[in-house]
Amino acid sequence: MIDFFWNIASFIVALGILVTIHEYGHFWVARKMGVKVLRFSVGFGKALWSKTAKSGTEYVVAAIPLGGYVKMLDEREGEVKEEEKHLAFNTQPVLARIAIVIAGPAANFLLAIFVYWWMFVLGVPALKPYLGELPEQGIAAMAGLHAGDEIIAIDGKKVADREAVNFAVARRMGEDGEIEISVRHQQESFVRDYALPLSNWQIDDKQPDILGSLGLVFWSPTYPPQLGDVLPDQAAARAGLLKGDRIDSINGQKMNDWMDIVKAISSQPETKLDVVLHRDAQELEMSVLTGSRELNGEKRGYLGVAMPELAQAQQKQIESMQYRHQYGIFEAIGKGIEKTWEITLLTFRFIGKMFSGEVS
Repeated sequence: MIDFFWNIASFIVALGILVTIHEYGHFWVARKMGVKVLRFSVGFGKALWSKTAKSGTEYVVAAIPLGGYVKMLDEREGEVKEEEKHLAFNTQPVLARIAIVIAGPAANFLLAIFVYWWMFVLGVPALKPYLGELPEQGIAAMAGLHAGDEIIAIDGKKVADREAVNFAVARRMGEDGEIEISVRHQQESFVRDYALPLSNWQIDDKQPDILGSLGLVFWSPTYPPQLGDVLPDQAAARAGLLKGDRIDSINGQKMNDWMDIVKAISSQPETKLDVVLHRDAQELEMSVLTGSRELNGEKRGYLGVAMPELAQAQQKQIESMQYRHQYGIFEAIGKGIEKTWEITLLTFRFIGKMFSGEVS
């Protein structure tokens, strides 16, 4: 329940910022064009706070934070004094009115560019796009891709990290033909090109996984089925489980890695489980009563243990894949514009495909 209210509050704050920037764009340009602004409101409904400036503009924060507006002097909305007609929106030249109208969206674009600029100046962490174990019957594996391959380019465009791969593949959603993926195999210095047919590309509407539907899976570390730190006074501690215990099975089901343990426990809240484990080369059988906690409005099983530490080899592999997108103050401006433009084009591309029926 706390997560729900936190998400709602975060949404309202984010929406409030976007609305304020958007409406300020209209407001600023209107003032520059000589139009009298009667009200600048963030939100709708009853005013919670208001203040009238010397210019005559009333600034308002209203009760319903789901939008906002800028009210300008306009003969179409009421009588305007003769001496103020030159300040009305409808009496301005066409280009001035167009500028005022597009200033709101333009302000949001500038905000996006600023945010990306700031991120690129600080540095954005990224992971190189190495593939993990691929499903044998997946489109990618059938085309010849393997675990350990590093994706270099998609459709001839270089992709440096996982996010770039997601964007490049997403652009092809709903299309036919083939998607060309260039990869570098392990222990090879040259690049190979593979064509993945899109004719059988099906995405699950309920659980959309764009890459997974093509049989593409990024490499991720495998944690052994072993317990990390055991929290005091929690289900694991009460049952006598200790840090370092290696879980062999739960209710007869073999545990191959940490995620198997998570799935087995989370699906069975407040349930007594038969656990077989190894501790100091000795096999033990224990009965464990799981605890419970609410997650996204659903009761889930809970032990109260931390993840085990990664093997040194896997830790080194992660470190070799990590890097940062970081640029100088001026170079980051171009990167911010480029990123904003990329996302804008992708958005309109999806909208167009929805209207054409290519995606639903």
